Amino acid sequence: MSARYTPDARHDGRQREGSGAVIRRLAAGPASVWLTLLGLLAASCWSAFLPLGSYNTALNLVIAAIMLLVLAIFLMNLARASALLRLVASAGLLWVVFLFVLTFADYLSRRPY
Repeated sequence: MSARYTPDARHDGRQREGSGAVIRRLAAGPASVWLTLLGLLAASCWSAFLPLGSYNTALNLVIAAIMLLVLAIFLMNLARASALLRLVASAGLLWVVFLFVLTFADYLSRRPY
């Protein structure tokens, strides 16, 4: 019997992963992000029924900001992106902030009729 047919030479001492293990490992990241987003959605729906007054809007905006960060970091892969791509994403976020600030300033500056 030659050396290439011995169990140690054939298997290298390592156990090979099956296709099911590879699929589970690849799906673990998006599945955890999805579950996190579902949890944040449930928190947002739950907070809508709490009697918090004006703090309800602030709480829902914080939950929406956390959802935005989860989406940007994990699903858009900004954590591993180049510096230029992160700069462009930050510039887009800055323009959205300008849009909201100017819209709210216009809304708050109007007199009720």
